[in-house]
Order: sequence, then C-alpha cells, then structure tokens
Amino acid sequence: LTLNLLLTDGNLALLKDLWPDCRSAKGLFHGSLDVSPGQGAPRARGEFVLEDGWVTAHSYFERLSDLNAVVTLAGGKLLFESLTGRIGRGGVSVSGEVAMRGLVPVGYNVVAQTLGRAGIDIRVPQLSVPAGPFVSRIPFLGKSLQGVSQGQPRFTLRVTGPQGQHRVEGEVVLEDTQFPYPASQPGAFSLGRGGPLADFIDDAWWD
Repeated sequence: LTLNLLLTDGNLALLKDLWPDCRSAKGLFHGSLDVSPGQGAPRARGEFVLEDGWVTAHSYFERLSDLNAVVTLAGGKLLFESLTGRIGRGGVSVSGEVAMRGLVPVGYNVVAQTLGRAGIDIRVPQLSVPAGPFVSRIPFLGKSLQGVSQGQPRFTLRVTGPQGQHRVEGEVVLEDTQFPYPASQPGAFSLGRGGPLADFIDDAWWD
C-alpha cells in the first residue's frame, strides 16, 4: 500500500476548529507526505512549510506571531530545519531532529529555547489568584484577578534519547512572574491517561 498526500494553499485558520483555546489564527502552509512499504516499518518522506503565521489564544499566551516553520521527513528522521515564533517581546525556536520508524517517533535530539534577552509572555489560568470573599462580590475585580498569573520566562530545554527513556534537561529563568501555588483548581494540570503528550511526559527522565 502506497500513500501520497499533497497539501496546497492551507490556511492556519482551521486551527480554531481543532483547538478550543484558539481565538483566531492566520497563515499559509503547504506540504506533502509519501508513505510506501519498507522492511520492518513503512518508509515515509514529506515536508511541511508554514509562512508568516499568527495565533491568538484564550489561555497561556495572548498572541503568537511571526510563526515560520520548515519541517522535513526523510531517511527515518523528522528534521526541524526552522521553527520560530514570537510571543510578546520574546522569540522562541525549536531545532533538532526526531528519529522515526515509519510515522512513529523512536528517539529525540530536540532543543526548544527562547531567543534574545526578553522572555516570552505567558499566562497560566490554572494558577489564577483566588478572589477572596470580599473581592468576589465585585464582578469586574474578580475577573481581573483571573489573569494575574503570568510571567516572562527565558528557557533552554533539550530532549534526548530513545522514546520511553528520553531525558528532559535545561534551564528556565523566571522574571516579572507572579502566581499562587499550589493550583487553585483541583486537578488543574491533569493531562489524562493514554494520550501521546501524557505518555511522553510520564516516560521522560527529568534532569
């Protein structure tokens, strides 16, 4: 069985239908994917290119702009040739490669980092500040406190090693940051069970 997919004139606006936290999105992308029989696993080859995209969200960040990506899949490797964006005054990039067996990741050598001296502007709704008995009686004050948990982190994070034994290591610097801890919402950071992200985090060795 051979599969050939060609994507032209894609619009990032479809993200609003796929991600509930997305308020709006725009940007053009194109790509291709070819899958053919291989020895032990399918052979896969393709690319994805996104140009000048932006996304606004209800949570975690207000606006991700200047989003550009060139990602290729060939020779059993998913290669981040270029993946950059800007959140607030700070930039962020992802580089490196993921070893693949067909379309399944089997190993990592990936770095995510902020660019320049400014951190990226983030908001964490799960760490919203409780309004308290007095302020909760004043609706507009209670709502304003829900967005107080925020910061401008700078970071360098690296993921290396085989899937299931991969190591996450790096450094995070927090500036102008404020949030209460523990989370004011029980189970706020639960990722559920069985999902790819939950499995990736559960299997990681955090250094």
